Amino acid sequence: MIQYLSIAKEVSPSYMDTIKQMVPKFQTLHINNDCSAELTKIAFRKFIFIPEKVEIDNRYPFDNENDMSQFFSLNLKSVTFNYWRSPFKLNASHLLMTNIENLLTFNTNITERELNRFVKLWMKSNHSFYRPKYMELHLKLRQEMDREEILR
Repeated sequence: MIQYLSIAKEVSPSYMDTIKQMVPKFQTLHINNDCSAELTKIAFRKFIFIPEKVEIDNRYPFDNENDMSQFFSLNLKSVTFNYWRSPFKLNASHLLMTNIENLLTFNTNITERELNRFVKLWMKSNHSFYRPKYMELHLKLRQEMDREEILR
């Protein structure tokens, strides 16, 4: 099994099926920051059910809120969103429904109210079916949060 499949701008979207046939199983999918929005979405949709780990250094491959919700419910070991050009908008429901063991996001846009809502609901719930073990959300640049507001 191949450990790491990296998609870069040189890959034509028309070759995705060929790549999928040649590399039917791999552990980590990495989508480089030089890929077009179209290539990012195509690669994401073609390969998302194969690896245990996903690293996206590019635009977020979601067309709408439903796409994003479906992604967070996937059974993945590790996901990293590392794209600094535009913020990654999250809310409490995304965090509560996530089935990803380790989630790491950079340039995250989430409000204190949403984070407070997540913390309250998470603390009240039964954790026996909640899969995440580690979650790290790096806020967008110059975003300050009042910790007391979050833990209120």
